[in-house]
Amino acid sequence: MLTDYHTHPERVPKGLVGHWKAHQEHFVGSMRTYVARARELGIGELGFSEHIYRLTLAPGAVPWEAERTGQGDIGGYVEAVEQVKAESAAEGAPVIRLSMEVDIVPSTVSILQEALRLYPFDYFLGSVHRIPDVADGIGAEEAYRAYYGAIRWAVGSGLFHSIAHPDRIHRKLDPISPRRLEGMMAETAAAMGAAGVCMELSANGVRRGLVGIDPNQEFVRLCFEHGVGITFGSDAHKLDDLGVGISELRDLAWETGYREVATFERGRRIDRPLLEPEREPDADAEAVAAGV
Repeated sequence: MLTDYHTHPERVPKGLVGHWKAHQEHFVGSMRTYVARARELGIGELGFSEHIYRLTLAPGAVPWEAERTGQGDIGGYVEAVEQVKAESAAEGAPVIRLSMEVDIVPSTVSILQEALRLYPFDYFLGSVHRIPDVADGIGAEEAYRAYYGAIRWAVGSGLFHSIAHPDRIHRKLDPISPRRLEGMMAETAAAMGAAGVCMELSANGVRRGLVGIDPNQEFVRLCFEHGVGITFGSDAHKLDDLGVGISELRDLAWETGYREVATFERGRRIDRPLLEPEREPDADAEAVAAGV
């Protein structure tokens, strides 16, 4: 199976603020195009994971995104996902999942606890777009330490099912000692494996030509060794990016040793067989078969 568990529907225009029914109609229109594209690409499960700060669930929960909070009605968003989920089921595929991408900051914990009771979320993605509670101008090693510390804090909270684009920091900071960096990554992979929290292989880096850096091949290897499950995500913010790079992520996962991809239904993890990469034809074998 191939999945795309990290997608963002088209943003709600600011002119629709206050009109929740119009929000639902807007989301449905955008999501239908995503579902159609996923079906064309052979994606078996598609997850909608809008940013928490772009929904009315928790205005101000992510301090550095305060100016962009509350653009989409949470009720309209959830109802839209449920509607396209039913429509897609009638078509036979893909399976649709409800999610949010949530910045890893302490203020989001109580919000997610309430959200799980109020809405039928299948999973939550935790992400570090900005390292919380650190001073500006810290060195690269301190930043790495704080970054992986934030991920481990999220893992220990018990609220996140997969950590989104965990390797994006590698394209933002200066290099540090490989031994020290590997130690931080190994500690984080061990914590994720022990808690049953997955790592996302993100296609954002694939589209930028950064495979090996983002996703970081060493971190993928360490996660495999520590029994960390994987999810795939295109991190699509527009239709043209949906599914792009997913096959490359599958190839990296397969080469590392993974044979399953994690899926989620109402918080319950279900590991599915990973679609095996297509192999290049063996010219010698073809020649033998042809009697040459």
